[in-house]
Amino acid sequence: MRVLQLGAHGDDEILGVGGTLAKYAQEGHEVFSVAFIGKMNKELAKVIGTRYDDNVLQLRKRQSLRAAKILGIKESRYLDYEDETLEESLLSCTIAIERLIKEIKPQIIFTHHRGDANQDHRGVFKACIVACRHYRDSSFSSIYCYETLSTTEQTPNYLEFAFLPNYYINIESVLEMKIEAMKCYDDELHDFPHPRSIEGIKTLAKMRGMSVGFKAAEAFMVYRQTLK
Repeated sequence: MRVLQLGAHGDDEILGVGGTLAKYAQEGHEVFSVAFIGKMNKELAKVIGTRYDDNVLQLRKRQSLRAAKILGIKESRYLDYEDETLEESLLSCTIAIERLIKEIKPQIIFTHHRGDANQDHRGVFKACIVACRHYRDSSFSSIYCYETLSTTEQTPNYLEFAFLPNYYINIESVLEMKIEAMKCYDDELHDFPHPRSIEGIKTLAKMRGMSVGFKAAEAFMVYRQTLK
């Protein structure tokens, strides 16, 4: 089986679905990870600074390769879209995802939650849903939305934006692998109680696990699930 994770940035794959990807890899499945952001938007950089300048983005690519090796991901890719622009690049992102699906032929797809407080996350979700219209010859059977620490919990307090998980995967056996993979993005880690911290990652895993009788879990919203 082939599993495809779609995310806006390098490190989203670890924060949102790192344990699950590791489990799939351990079980012998082929796992592919794709990040859309690969270059700086120079006009925005004049306003917001160099958070994602070319040096940082090259670092992200090296970090993602190291993290992928820890988790057993078969291939990690960057698509070189500009930071902070994905929600306005729906057609281009949709075409890119359609090409990925045609090439990789995944059975399972993981992507961002629609209500995230990050416009790039929302952009990936919107493009994914358009690209993943289901037809008789579609390779994929399931699409799941994951939560990303420091953005999903910041969604507006309206029902249509809420992350309401209804699918859980036990990651107790691979939680430490997820932690080690996240350490590859050491410049993205903060001190607790920041959600994007080692303790924050562990706390969320325990809380999601506790909800369903596991010691640690990752939680998802099922967008589509079909059985052939």
